Amino acid sequence: MYDLEGTTFCFHVRIDTYERLRNIKIVTDYYRKHCTNFQYIFFEDTTKPVLLQHINLHDVDKYVHMVNTGEWIKARGFNAGAKLSDNNILIFHDTDIILHPEQIIQGRKRLVESTNTGLVYPYDGLFIYTKLPVKNKFENTLDYNDLMTHLPNTRQVYFQNENVWIVHNNSVGGCVMSRKDIFNKFV
Repeated sequence: MYDLEGTTFCFHVRIDTYERLRNIKIVTDYYRKHCTNFQYIFFEDTTKPVLLQHINLHDVDKYVHMVNTGEWIKARGFNAGAKLSDNNILIFHDTDIILHPEQIIQGRKRLVESTNTGLVYPYDGLFIYTKLPVKNKFENTLDYNDLMTHLPNTRQVYFQNENVWIVHNNSVGGCVMSRKDIFNKFV
Protein backbone atom coordinates (compact mmCIF):
# COMPACT_ATOMS: atom_id res chain seq x y z
CA MET A 1 0.00 0.00 0.00
CA TYR A 2 1.13 3.51 -0.80
CA ASP A 3 0.67 6.01 2.02
CA LEU A 4 -0.83 9.28 0.74
CA GLU A 5 -1.17 10.91 4.14
CA GLY A 6 -2.23 14.54 3.91
CA THR A 7 -3.62 14.18 0.39
CA THR A 8 -7.07 14.86 -1.06
CA PHE A 9 -8.33 13.79 -4.49
CA CYS A 10 -10.84 16.31 -5.90
CA PHE A 11 -13.12 15.00 -8.63
CA HIS A 12 -15.52 17.09 -10.68
CA VAL A 13 -18.12 14.60 -11.90
CA ARG A 14 -20.98 14.61 -14.35
CA ILE A 15 -22.54 11.18 -14.86
CA ASP A 16 -24.33 11.62 -18.16
CA THR A 17 -23.24 8.33 -19.72
CA TYR A 18 -22.62 4.82 -18.48
CA GLU A 19 -18.98 5.16 -19.55
CA ARG A 20 -18.38 8.13 -17.23
CA LEU A 21 -19.88 6.22 -14.32
CA ARG A 22 -17.73 3.22 -15.11
CA ASN A 23 -14.60 5.39 -15.37
CA ILE A 24 -15.04 7.07 -11.99
CA LYS A 25 -15.69 3.72 -10.34
CA ILE A 26 -12.54 2.21 -11.89
CA VAL A 27 -10.38 5.20 -10.93
CA THR A 28 -11.59 5.40 -7.34
CA ASP A 29 -11.49 1.62 -6.84
CA TYR A 30 -7.92 1.60 -8.16
CA TYR A 31 -6.68 4.16 -5.62
CA ARG A 32 -8.64 2.52 -2.79
CA LYS A 33 -6.97 -0.79 -3.61
CA HIS A 34 -3.41 0.54 -3.74
CA CYS A 35 -3.32 3.56 -1.42
CA THR A 36 -4.15 4.53 2.13
CA ASN A 37 -4.60 7.69 4.24
CA PHE A 38 -6.23 9.95 1.67
CA GLN A 39 -9.55 11.71 1.15
CA TYR A 40 -11.92 11.85 -1.82
CA ILE A 41 -14.04 14.91 -2.50
CA PHE A 42 -16.65 14.53 -5.23
CA PHE A 43 -18.36 17.56 -6.74
CA GLU A 44 -21.25 16.32 -8.87
CA ASP A 45 -22.41 18.90 -11.40
CA THR A 46 -25.71 17.56 -12.77
CA THR A 47 -29.46 18.05 -12.85
CA LYS A 48 -29.96 15.26 -10.31
CA PRO A 49 -27.45 13.30 -8.21
CA VAL A 50 -26.41 9.89 -9.50
CA LEU A 51 -22.94 9.18 -8.14
CA LEU A 52 -23.81 8.29 -4.53
CA GLN A 53 -25.94 5.37 -5.71
CA HIS A 54 -22.83 3.76 -7.22
CA ILE A 55 -19.85 4.49 -4.98
CA ASN A 56 -19.17 4.11 -1.28
CA LEU A 57 -17.90 7.08 0.64
CA HIS A 58 -15.54 6.55 3.55
CA ASP A 59 -15.85 8.62 6.71
CA VAL A 60 -13.27 11.19 5.58
CA ASP A 61 -14.73 11.59 2.07
CA LYS A 62 -17.04 14.43 1.09
CA TYR A 63 -19.68 14.87 -1.56
CA VAL A 64 -21.33 18.01 -2.92
CA HIS A 65 -24.11 18.15 -5.50
CA MET A 66 -24.68 21.30 -7.52
CA VAL A 67 -27.82 21.44 -9.63
CA ASN A 68 -26.72 22.45 -13.10
CA THR A 69 -28.75 22.18 -16.29
CA GLY A 70 -26.10 23.85 -18.45
CA GLU A 71 -22.46 23.33 -19.27
CA TRP A 72 -19.96 21.86 -16.82
CA ILE A 73 -18.50 24.24 -14.31
CA LYS A 74 -15.35 22.23 -13.61
CA ALA A 75 -13.38 25.09 -12.05
CA ARG A 76 -16.18 25.63 -9.52
CA GLY A 77 -16.01 21.97 -8.54
CA PHE A 78 -12.25 22.02 -8.09
CA ASN A 79 -12.39 25.32 -6.18
CA ALA A 80 -15.04 23.90 -3.84
CA GLY A 81 -12.97 20.76 -3.34
CA ALA A 82 -9.95 22.87 -2.42
CA LYS A 83 -11.93 24.68 0.25
CA LEU A 84 -13.49 21.49 1.66
CA SER A 85 -10.28 19.48 1.84
CA ASP A 86 -9.03 18.42 5.24
CA ASN A 87 -5.51 18.10 3.80
CA ASN A 88 -2.92 20.48 2.38
CA ILE A 89 -2.02 18.43 -0.71
CA LEU A 90 -4.70 18.58 -3.40
CA ILE A 91 -5.01 16.38 -6.47
CA PHE A 92 -7.39 17.72 -9.13
CA HIS A 93 -8.02 14.47 -10.94
CA ASP A 94 -10.05 13.76 -14.07
CA THR A 95 -12.40 10.80 -13.92
CA ASP A 96 -10.76 8.88 -16.74
CA ILE A 97 -7.03 8.69 -16.02
CA ILE A 98 -4.85 6.35 -13.97
CA LEU A 99 -1.54 7.29 -12.40
CA HIS A 100 0.82 5.02 -10.55
CA PRO A 101 0.73 6.06 -6.86
CA GLU A 102 4.49 6.59 -6.99
CA GLN A 103 3.90 9.51 -9.39
CA ILE A 104 1.55 11.05 -6.85
CA ILE A 105 4.04 10.52 -4.03
CA GLN A 106 6.77 12.23 -6.06
CA GLY A 107 4.46 15.18 -6.79
CA ARG A 108 3.46 15.37 -3.13
CA LYS A 109 7.11 15.34 -2.07
CA ARG A 110 7.87 18.26 -4.38
CA LEU A 111 4.94 20.26 -2.99
CA VAL A 112 5.85 19.54 0.64
CA GLU A 113 9.54 20.33 0.23
CA SER A 114 9.08 23.54 -1.76
CA THR A 115 6.68 26.02 -0.22
CA ASN A 116 6.97 28.14 -3.40
CA THR A 117 5.77 25.43 -5.79
CA GLY A 118 2.19 26.12 -6.84
CA LEU A 119 1.36 23.34 -9.28
CA VAL A 120 2.77 19.93 -10.16
CA TYR A 121 1.81 17.78 -13.14
CA PRO A 122 2.57 14.22 -11.98
CA TYR A 123 2.70 12.47 -15.32
CA ASP A 124 4.41 12.67 -18.69
CA GLY A 125 1.52 13.89 -20.85
CA LEU A 126 0.95 10.68 -22.82
CA PHE A 127 -2.81 10.43 -23.40
CA ILE A 128 -3.85 6.90 -24.39
CA TYR A 129 -7.27 5.52 -25.11
CA THR A 130 -7.42 1.88 -24.03
CA LYS A 131 -9.59 -0.39 -26.09
CA LEU A 132 -12.40 -2.34 -24.45
CA PRO A 133 -10.65 -5.69 -23.77
CA VAL A 134 -7.79 -3.89 -21.99
CA LYS A 135 -10.21 -1.73 -20.00
CA ASN A 136 -12.32 -4.75 -19.02
CA LYS A 137 -9.27 -6.61 -17.77
CA PHE A 138 -7.99 -3.61 -15.82
CA GLU A 139 -11.40 -3.09 -14.25
CA ASN A 140 -11.23 -6.64 -12.90
CA THR A 141 -7.59 -6.64 -11.74
CA LEU A 142 -6.83 -2.95 -11.06
CA ASP A 143 -3.23 -3.95 -11.78
CA TYR A 144 -1.19 -0.99 -13.05
CA ASN A 145 1.75 -3.11 -14.16
CA ASP A 146 -0.51 -5.29 -16.28
CA LEU A 147 -2.08 -2.19 -17.79
CA MET A 148 1.37 -0.88 -18.72
CA THR A 149 2.21 -4.06 -20.64
CA HIS A 150 -0.15 -2.73 -23.32
CA LEU A 151 1.76 0.54 -23.64
CA PRO A 152 3.35 0.76 -27.10
CA ASN A 153 7.04 1.56 -27.60
CA THR A 154 6.14 4.75 -29.45
CA ARG A 155 4.75 8.16 -28.51
CA GLN A 156 3.54 8.75 -32.09
CA VAL A 157 0.20 10.52 -32.10
CA TYR A 158 -2.61 8.51 -33.71
CA PHE A 159 -0.64 5.27 -33.34
CA GLN A 160 -3.14 2.45 -32.94
CA ASN A 161 -2.98 -1.26 -32.31
CA GLU A 162 -5.39 -3.88 -30.96
CA ASN A 163 -4.98 -2.56 -27.38
CA VAL A 164 -4.50 1.20 -27.43
CA TRP A 165 -4.76 4.38 -29.42
CA ILE A 166 -2.40 7.31 -28.69
CA VAL A 167 -4.56 10.40 -28.81
CA HIS A 168 -1.77 12.90 -28.06
CA ASN A 169 1.56 12.98 -26.26
CA ASN A 170 1.73 16.37 -24.56
CA SER A 171 -1.36 16.56 -22.36
CA VAL A 172 -1.12 18.88 -19.37
CA GLY A 173 -4.62 18.19 -18.11
CA GLY A 174 -5.92 15.09 -16.46
CA CYS A 175 -4.20 15.53 -13.13
CA VAL A 176 -2.79 18.57 -11.41
CA MET A 177 -1.51 18.76 -7.85
CA SER A 178 -1.28 21.80 -5.61
CA ARG A 179 -0.93 22.92 -2.02
CA LYS A 180 -4.20 24.02 -0.42
CA ASP A 181 -2.53 26.91 1.43
CA ILE A 182 -1.22 28.31 -1.88
CA PHE A 183 -4.18 27.40 -4.11
CA ASN A 184 -6.81 28.96 -1.84
CA LYS A 185 -5.00 32.31 -1.93
CA PHE A 186 -6.14 32.61 -5.54
CA VAL A 187 -9.64 31.15 -5.28
